[in-house]
Formats: sequence, structure tokens, C-alpha cells
Amino acid sequence: MESTENLTTKTNNGFSKIYLVLIVLALVIAIISLVVACIALSLRGDTNISYGGPTSSGSSSALSGSSGTYYGDDRIWSIAIGHQNDKKAYIHDESGTLKGFFVDLVTAVCAIGNKNCEVVYDVWSRCWDSQAGEVARGGQGLMSGWYDGCAGWVGTYERYRTYAFSIPFGRTDPESLYVKPGSPLKSGWQDGVPFVEDQIVHYQFPVDLTDAVMNDEVDYAFANSKTHTGENLERVDGDPVLPCAIHGNGVMTRKINHEFLDWWNPAQERLMATGQYERICQDLEDEHGKKST
Repeated sequence: MESTENLTTKTNNGFSKIYLVLIVLALVIAIISLVVACIALSLRGDTNISYGGPTSSGSSSALSGSSGTYYGDDRIWSIAIGHQNDKKAYIHDESGTLKGFFVDLVTAVCAIGNKNCEVVYDVWSRCWDSQAGEVARGGQGLMSGWYDGCAGWVGTYERYRTYAFSIPFGRTDPESLYVKPGSPLKSGWQDGVPFVEDQIVHYQFPVDLTDAVMNDEVDYAFANSKTHTGENLERVDGDPVLPCAIHGNGVMTRKINHEFLDWWNPAQERLMATGQYERICQDLEDEHGKKST
């Protein structure tokens, strides 16, 4: 009788230990699952769009994902896009949001690169400051690290002296002179007729340049393709001048920001090898070609 009681006690103790081990194992599995879920959420590759200007301290309330910013253990990469007022980048009239080819491309590259990104709206001059009568130079926003890159910039010789560029996603065309339809100036530039500095007018947007030619404010428009001057102008007869650019549109960044280019370029290459890139290019006409100016 005594040995039976001892056997029952030992059996019960054995079951209790096994039950305790199972409980601990279940808790460990639950904790591991929770950690894996948190990691998956932090690597979701989201792209947000922010708006706003700099504060008096030089930072920007909209640049919550500015260069070098981290939320938890995950970095937020910010790419600035300006309002170009055409299908590549524009403010949508109904929603008031920034849309266009550049936004679509940045969103897709960040998703493929599995990075959290912020698309930041800012004026073009904070990426590259090129004012009439002044030496062109790096813009305050990109030079100060408000964002990691500026999307949509053509790689020119002067910009390469200041910045580094991603691999291009667009092409560039030789520069040419354009005139309004029917203009006698279309027959070609008159040799020996110099440009006078005070007769050269600078315009911020391509559409403004087109309007100036159409309204006889200026005789010629100098641009790198007919696309940049709208559909109304005609190229002056003769060969176009040599291109001023090294390559087409890309993302411009500071030369020290190697970490950004290390993930952006491979992700962009993967995107451009897929049908998704072709669809983004097609939306340039089908979707964004219908935008309001």
C-alpha cells in the first residue's frame, strides 16, 4: 500500500513537470511570434507623402523623415519632389496631394528596396539653387540634410561638382531653340547675332517659358527637349546644340550619403527590369497626362 502511494505521487510529480515545461514552451513560442510580427511591421516598405516648409530653426515640420531620422530601429528615408506643374510632378486639384511620375517611381523603388520612405514636397531651389545672375549651387534643403535625396534631377556637369546621383531613370535630349508656330525665326539662328545679358529672361517653370514665347514676351525658348516647352512650340531648323547633361533624370543626393545609394540603385535596377516600371511609364500618359495645370 505504501509503495502504491509513492508510485502515485511520483507519477503526479512527473505529469506536473511535463505540464510546466509545456507552458514555458508555449510562452517562448508566443514571445518569438510577437517579435517576428513586430519586425515584419517595421520592414513594411511604406511610403508617405508630407507637405510643409521650414521652421524658424531651419528644420521642417513636414520633414519628419528627414535625413538620418530613425523611428525605433528603422530609418525613414526622405526624398524631396518639387511642384513642376506637369505630369512628372504636380499638385492634384481635387485632392491637393502631390502626384506624378516621380512620386510613382519613388514609391515603387522604396517598396522593392523594403524601405520606409517619406516623399516630401519642397520648392526646387532647396535642392538646387540656380537664380538669374548668380552662380548655381546646392540648395539649402539637400545640403543641410533636410532630406536624403531630390528626385527628378538631370545630372549636369555643374551639379556633379556638388552632388552624387543615382542611376538615371529618364533620358535627356540635346538643347535646342524653340519659337512660336509661324515665326520667321524658325528658319534658323542668325550667325553673328549675340545674346545680350539683359535680354535673357529666366523662368522657373517650363509652362511659363512656353507662355512667354507664345505671348511674344521673348523670341526664343532655350530648352533641352520639346517636351519641356509644351506642345505649342516649334524647334528652330538646324542641328541642336550639344547636350549640357551627363545623363537623364535621377535622384540627386549628397556625396557623403553612400548608404542611400547603396540600397536605392539596386532597388531601382530591379524595378526597371519588371513590368511594373513599364506600367509606371504608361501612367505618365494615361493617368498623369490628364492632370490639371
